[in-house]
Amino acid sequence: MVLARNKCQALAVGDVIPIGRGDGFPVKAIEPYRKLVLGGNVDGFRWIWQLELSPVNVNLTRLISRNCAEVSPSLSASAFLLALRPAAFIMTRKMLLGIKRRAEGLAVRQSEVKAA
Repeated sequence: MVLARNKCQALAVGDVIPIGRGDGFPVKAIEPYRKLVLGGNVDGFRWIWQLELSPVNVNLTRLISRNCAEVSPSLSASAFLLALRPAAFIMTRKMLLGIKRRAEGLAVRQSEVKAA
């Protein structure tokens, strides 16, 4: 089932996270508050993307992003992966920095409320 953007708070395996006009990101596995695994297989391009929260201590959590892609061996597929890698790096870095900014802002607001 393709989800509306505001429905992503209750993801389940088989849901598809929309990404605009494309097919979306199918949910392959989920552990609430711990792990989200997305993946697909389109035209011989198989991919998997895992986002995982890893507690470091009581005040710190690490967000880990891992991905893997596989294509059938061909010159065009190799060129596609060559172009995809830097684009995926830029997109992922921007996404992770945005999540960091929002998470740290939330932590500051929560500590201000506790202090008041």
